[in-house]
Amino acid sequence: MGYRYGWGRGRGRGMGWETAQNFPQLPPPVGVRYAAAVDTNAGLDSIISIRAGRAPFVAFIDISGNKVVNVAVHPNPAATAPGGAGVMLGQWLISSGVRVFFASRIGPNIGMVLNQAGVRVEIVPPGTRIRDILARLGIIA
Repeated sequence: MGYRYGWGRGRGRGMGWETAQNFPQLPPPVGVRYAAAVDTNAGLDSIISIRAGRAPFVAFIDISGNKVVNVAVHPNPAATAPGGAGVMLGQWLISSGVRVFFASRIGPNIGMVLNQAGVRVEIVPPGTRIRDILARLGIIA
């Protein structure tokens, strides 16, 4: 029997091998990679979720020269984790090259993981479209 539960403090905690395999591998970022915890799979019109670690979807947005180069929305495998969803999501964001994460609120664990990796967290109102956030912050023209 092989190693099964990851580095957490008990059964089902941390990124176990079977959970880690569920996270899609993204291509390297083109420009600066942003991500957002969202409720819908609608590209730039996806709506920011009230949850971060357990949001149904995560949107990845690559921006170069104030223009959107790529948008990919993926189901969030951490949403159904028995524990440690925030840490799992944080590790996925970091491994995907995310530099800025948009969420309506975050827990202390994902906050610590992202902070230690130098990922900036922008707290934004839930229900806001990604397109509107990027424009309001002057990230896209």
